[in-house]
Amino acid sequence: MQKDTPGILSSANPMMKAMQRIEAFCGKSVGSEFGSWLSEAQKWPNSAAFLHSLAVAADKDVLFDHLATLRYGLIFKYLGFLLSFEPTGAKGSDLQITCDRTSATVEVTRFRPMNLGPSALSKEEEQSGEWILEPYGDPRRDVAKSLRKVRDKFRQAIAPHAIIAVWNDDEALDELEMSMALCDLKQDPRLPAGLDLVVYGSPWIGRFQLYAFPMKPQLDAPIQELTQQIESVNVLAAINAALSVG
Repeated sequence: MQKDTPGILSSANPMMKAMQRIEAFCGKSVGSEFGSWLSEAQKWPNSAAFLHSLAVAADKDVLFDHLATLRYGLIFKYLGFLLSFEPTGAKGSDLQITCDRTSATVEVTRFRPMNLGPSALSKEEEQSGEWILEPYGDPRRDVAKSLRKVRDKFRQAIAPHAIIAVWNDDEALDELEMSMALCDLKQDPRLPAGLDLVVYGSPWIGRFQLYAFPMKPQLDAPIQELTQQIESVNVLAAINAALSVG
């Protein structure tokens, strides 16, 4: 019997172990969906470190924290960027994105599910149009929460061009709280000099699904163009398009 070559074995093991972890926490049907994401991710430089982080995830929340990084990676691939993981090592930013002469680091963070949002509408309510949006959330709490979330990532946003990308799975918090928090954050003397954008995204589809908040009075032209591209994205469509390119 022919033995596997070391190269094949070393590349297959991280992928296989990551898939096993996803299936253990989420089941085979969800694992199959994320399998196509991982097949693309393993083509990017430094993917072994990322796959290892999935393979050793302590629980489902940690797993989905890491998958938020991959989600944003696929979105940036759709927008025409080349991707690499952990460009400055494990303690640095999660991603580096490069297109033409523009390069930026991206540090990804996620709001885990914590608080309930508005109740889902029934089909009858949707069709009738006779419904009232229930109050939800706690703006004071969630503005402070948003401030902490972004500030905690300042130390990874030290490149000349840096982005902090937030994915929100907490149904009670939305882009309004993030927007209010970032207005205050612009005045923070600790704001990294290279931080260009804070990107906010969530499963909710409204006017936008992704929001790009400039953190400088004037952005370089390629970064300014990127802010407009980000806010045109439908996340699911972008991911499917990124995966279809191969």
